[in-house]
Amino acid sequence: MSPELEERLYATYPSLFPRETWVETESAMQWGCCCGDGWFPILDALCECIQRSVEHDDMPPVVVRQIKEKFGTLRFRFSGGDERTHAMAELALALSMRVPEVGTTS
Repeated sequence: MSPELEERLYATYPSLFPRETWVETESAMQWGCCCGDGWFPILDALCECIQRSVEHDDMPPVVVRQIKEKFGTLRFRFSGGDERTHAMAELALALSMRVPEVGTTS
């Protein structure tokens, strides 16, 4: 994903992307979002739903640990959250099968 789109995610959802956790033993985010720009709208919507649920629906805090492409689908790894978080991530994966990734990985 382009650095500009990555930064937009990080700036819009800072509680999901706390940079102090980006150490190799805890996260793969130090390598950025390893997917194409075409999935940005899916990631943006996913992060918005998660953040809203954490802030307003008593969902436990969520920290994103990895975003990547694998076998042509979006992978969104995280810690925290609850069953709703897992369901949202599964929906994002399903949507990624229908939307072209487009662009190069970073």
